[in-house]
Amino acid sequence: KVSANTTEFEMVAKIDHARLAGEEGVVMPPSVLTIYTVPGVNTALMKANPRVGLDLSQKILAFEEKGEPRVSYPTSKFLAARHGITDKEALARYDSGMTAGLRGLDAELLIPVGADGLTQDYGIVELVSDFPFRETIDRLKAAVMKSDRYDPVFQRTFAEYARYRGFVIDA
Repeated sequence: KVSANTTEFEMVAKIDHARLAGEEGVVMPPSVLTIYTVPGVNTALMKANPRVGLDLSQKILAFEEKGEPRVSYPTSKFLAARHGITDKEALARYDSGMTAGLRGLDAELLIPVGADGLTQDYGIVELVSDFPFRETIDRLKAAVMKSDRYDPVFQRTFAEYARYRGFVIDA
């Protein structure tokens, strides 16, 4: 069993992927994502670039690979590269918080997610709207004609726009 040291963290959520897969009739090895926050860490990073919120709070994934326990987590180098953050003090606080969460775990179990080959904004799609925030959200909601986990239906013009812009609408 692998678990993170949470004494200096405030737990936000724990997602048991294997349990959720089991509810769908799929058997998979143990995999638990634990999401924590460390007081004083997120605010400075969010101030540097609000998009870093996509990768915060601190996340630790404990999983089994080939029968062996593993623990993976994003490093400050990952955050710096993906979000263009240069605030060394904020990144150091992030590392301190992550180190505290991993304290006591065997170093051989750890698989840090680094920045090799990562470019700024990798995997981030940003929506730019001429409308106020609330109206933008309402318009996006209106684009979904039928909300269905397996067979959603989207407004024709929204679907055409997606094809024109080259992105896939996937529910």
